[in-house]
Amino acid sequence: MYSDSDPAVSPYGDRLFFTSNRPGGMAPDTPLNDVWVSERTASGWSVPVNLGPKVNSTANELYPSVDIRGNLYFPSDRDRGQWDLYRSRRLPDGSYAQAEKLPGKVNHPARWEFNPEISPDGRTLLFATYG
Repeated sequence: MYSDSDPAVSPYGDRLFFTSNRPGGMAPDTPLNDVWVSERTASGWSVPVNLGPKVNSTANELYPSVDIRGNLYFPSDRDRGQWDLYRSRRLPDGSYAQAEKLPGKVNHPARWEFNPEISPDGRTLLFATYG
């Protein structure tokens, strides 16, 4: 059984991001969670597409949030099982750049950071932390 969770609609309402452990993810032998997207079309929502290895890893990615430019924010446990926040910038062609761990004091080596929410203008980031 597979699950879809953590839905996030883009500020323009044209894309629905979510996480899922459905087949087609980056860890085919272990059903971990990846970020997927569905596009709004004239006839409804498109078939979901996995955002691929520039966004996803062979670990878990959860709770996506997107700003008006399409930049994607999400937590992942790809670094030693430590939950940290990442950003993948949307490129002019609509694809995504390689995910990068957020710089500065956002990610702390002794805490988990997760459940980010980016403001539509991309200037304010709210998130939970544990530890």
